Amino acid sequence: MRAVMVFFRSAFTNASVVFAVLLGGLFLFALTDYIFSARVSRSFVFPDMNGKHSSIEYRYLPRTRGLENQIEQYVAEALLGPVSVNSSSLFVKGTRVLSVLAREGVAYIDLSEDAALSAQSGSSATFLRDSLAELVAGIGRNFPSLKRVSVFIGGYEPYAFANSVLPGSESDAK
Repeated sequence: MRAVMVFFRSAFTNASVVFAVLLGGLFLFALTDYIFSARVSRSFVFPDMNGKHSSIEYRYLPRTRGLENQIEQYVAEALLGPVSVNSSSLFVKGTRVLSVLAREGVAYIDLSEDAALSAQSGSSATFLRDSLAELVAGIGRNFPSLKRVSVFIGGYEPYAFANSVLPGSESDAK
């Protein structure tokens, strides 16, 4: 025991050793922080202001547990809209996620009734349909384990459109 005490006294009197120990400790802290609180990259697609092209944004979101929580976090982030000033939001400001349920490869997402106002604020009557399709496609890209996504507005499914079945799922082949 005495030999260990002598070693530590002599080792920590040298400034370079102290610096190396502090640097190693900082590295271990950063590695632990990265492993236990990692962020996950998600892609979002938003239409441009003219509605002719789309832009892709990548955002790093905090890792959450459970598929339902991850989907809810993704949709809530998509509802915030784009970062780019040249892109437009999928839905009007104030649209919220009311609930998310994921069972057996199917996600059910209920948005607030504000989402229905998107059709009136867009340049055409198909704006809501396009916004829903883009949201569903984004969920499919970011959550490949899902086979189907159903989006509801205020408890009602506005469009039971064909692309709610995600590409590559078993139901897609039928």
